[in-house]
Amino acid sequence: MSPKRIARITALLVAALLATACAGRLPEGERGLTSRSREAGVVTTPEIAASGTHNALDALRRLRPELLSRRNDAAPADPYRGYPVVYLNGVLQGGLDMLESIPAASITEIRYVGSTAAADKLGVRHPGGAIIVNTRKP
Repeated sequence: MSPKRIARITALLVAALLATACAGRLPEGERGLTSRSREAGVVTTPEIAASGTHNALDALRRLRPELLSRRNDAAPADPYRGYPVVYLNGVLQGGLDMLESIPAASITEIRYVGSTAAADKLGVRHPGGAIIVNTRKP
């Protein structure tokens, strides 16, 4: 191979490596706005602020509607019919309708945990998993 051809191939490889390395980077002001790439079950403060929503339910409808879906067939004793249970700052609130009473501006994070993780963290009776909302302390 000629030296010119080697130089061209090297330049193309370097350009490809640089393009690949830079492709996943977000500008400083946009970091944290796309947690889907990090963790699909987590919604962060910057995402909620950017969504322009007024409460946790609207934020989830806009940003992660899949978290509001039914996870499995409801057992007769399941009062939530297979839907996730809502916790606010570690305290059981009830069904998904409780999300409407949580102001978006106060939320620091919304996290979905599946039924197995919910049973480990929160106790049994979470067949639909749990949506854990953390807010700023007053």
